[in-house]
Amino acid sequence: MPFYRHAHHENNDGIFIEWHPAGYYEQRLQEIEEIKAREESADQILLRKHLFAEIKLPAKWAKAGPKWAKAGAEWVKARAEWDKAVKDYGLNKLHRELCLSDCPWDGKRIFTR
Repeated sequence: MPFYRHAHHENNDGIFIEWHPAGYYEQRLQEIEEIKAREESADQILLRKHLFAEIKLPAKWAKAGPKWAKAGAEWVKARAEWDKAVKDYGLNKLHRELCLSDCPWDGKRIFTR
């Protein structure tokens, strides 16, 4: 699976590495041309293309990357299930069951001044 250097220089997030399926790089470059060209200068587009580049990683990293991606996808799924369970049960209901009967919680904050 190919890996890409990806930079978010506009908000100082730094450079990070992503992995994507075959064809992603070409699709992303086309999006840069079509979408970013409406907002950015030719020099900015050139820099963006340079910063978004396919890279070769050490073998151990390359092997671990897809496992990390799979675990991340499982986490997203588990989080969605958790959020649904919380919503279905109701945080206020859980709060009433677990907290003190004279709790000062007003639905927004516990300490008022």
